[in-house]
Formats: sequence, C-alpha cells, structure tokens
Amino acid sequence: MRAVLKLGALAAAASLISAGGALGQTTAPEAAKAPAAEQPNQVQAVTITAQRMEAINTFVAQTSRPNRFQRQIARWDRNICSTVLGLPEKHAQYMNDRLAVNAINVGLTPGQPGCYSNILIMVAPDADNFVAEVVKKHGSAFGKYFDVGGVTTNGRKALKAWVETPMPVRWWHISETASTDGIGTTSGGNFAVHRASRIRPDTRQVFARVIIIVDAERAKGVSYQALCDYISMVALAQIAPTEGPKAVPSILNLWVDRDAGKPLPTGMTQWDQDYLHALYNSAPDARDAKHQREEMIQDMKKAAAKEPKAPK
Repeated sequence: MRAVLKLGALAAAASLISAGGALGQTTAPEAAKAPAAEQPNQVQAVTITAQRMEAINTFVAQTSRPNRFQRQIARWDRNICSTVLGLPEKHAQYMNDRLAVNAINVGLTPGQPGCYSNILIMVAPDADNFVAEVVKKHGSAFGKYFDVGGVTTNGRKALKAWVETPMPVRWWHISETASTDGIGTTSGGNFAVHRASRIRPDTRQVFARVIIIVDAERAKGVSYQALCDYISMVALAQIAPTEGPKAVPSILNLWVDRDAGKPLPTGMTQWDQDYLHALYNSAPDARDAKHQREEMIQDMKKAAAKEPKAPK
C-alpha cells in the first residue's frame, strides 16, 4: 500500500503537466509484418532458419535486463492499472486502451476505472527539466531511498543517468520479490515460503510499478499508435534502455528508424509480440534470469517455426 500512495502522490504532483496537444495522429490498428524472405531452394531455407534462430538468441539477450540483485526478469503478476497525464482526454484514453489490449494479449487483467495506478505515463513538453524536478521532489517513488527489503531498482547511479540522458521515452522499473502465490513485499511485508528447492526458488520477481516519461518534442514524427505500442512494450517488459535491436524488425527500433529515415512500424511487430508472449509463458519461478531467457528463446523459436513459409 505504501507504494500505491507514493505513486498517487507523484501523479498528483505531475498532473500540472501541459503537453501542448497530441503527439501524433491516432491511426486505426494495423498489423506490422516483416517482409517474407525468398526461398528458391531447400539449402537457402535452412540457412535462413539458422539465421532466424541466432537472431532470436541475440534479440532476447539484448532486450531483457533485470534490475540489479534480481535473480529473475520481472514482469507483471496479474493486474495492471495505468494512468496517462499530460495529454488531451481522448488521446490519454486511447493510450490506456492500447496498453490494455496489449496486456490482455499476454494474459494480464487491466484495472477498472478508478483503480490504483501501478503504471504512470507522463507526457511533458520539456522532459529533461521535468524529470530532474520530479525525481528531486519524489525520489521515494523511484525507489531512490529504499532499494532494500525485496524492492529493487537499478540503483541511484542508474537513476542519475536516467535523469541526465535525453530520450523520446524514458522508463523506470521498480520490482519486488513476491511469493509463488503473488504476495509481494510492498503488499504486506512478510510472506510464507512453502517449499525449498535448489532447482526452483519459492519466490519470483514482479513489477511493483513502472514510471514512463515521454518528451513531447522528441517523440514527434511517428504515428500515435506506434508510440502507444512502444510505451506498451516498455511498460509490460523489463526492457534494457538501448537504442533497439537493429538486426530485427521491432517497435523498439522506432526512434533509430525514424532518425534514419527508414519505414516505421505502425505498432508492435511479430517479434515484439512473440517476445512478450515468451516472457509471460516462461516459468515465474525460474531458477535465474539465464534459465528464464533460455525458456523464452525456446518459446520464440517454436513460434517462429509455426509462421507461414514464404512461397517458393
């Protein structure tokens, strides 16, 4: 409950943001598909498959990053509740709805109106000054002072770099240790351990909350749906703050592709969807992040094998 109250206080303070209008035009949902590779003979088909398998290994390794001290990659347990500040009502509602759809697709349950927010998305016309000020005044909401007792972030040094690094979208994950039945350290303090095993731990890492800051100026030049799906990706998964996995088509390449003048995705690609499904299909009590990634890689490879083959 303490975390909820702190996030609520942060939302109240941030509600004074004025983003100066929408970031882009809302477009109808449209599936983004990677071009099918030509397969003139069986030898080339095997080569392409091997390349795809290696690309999956790299994609999972580059994309996922646990918080420090975590044994596993964190994710949401059951429910999410998002709040969007700094946008006109209809654009905020669209972003909330788009995030809800993407959450439902991986088995999560979006909260009803009036739920306690655990995903806070704030849009600011000058994100650099806003981030510096909000972290200074509400450092506890970012886990700055209590990176103990099962609640983890990437620490003060990473938070300082997060504040000082200009990006179109910045995200900050706060995770906690939870029991196998979903009781977390911020939900009630202590919980019972039901089994002891060297193969499977009795705890798992879950998100306590996620804070996302959008720079209204730097985020221009992309479709609004693409922006919403980018935000969904970093809200639902513990994504490393990199420029994106350039070797494969991904919504995470949105800003790199925009700046390079390349065609832009209109939403999550099949790679992104497969990654999220693999994350939420992996065992919640995996031994460690390494084993969790291995499960995710196998899941993504199975998904790739089921994709329609290109005509000869």
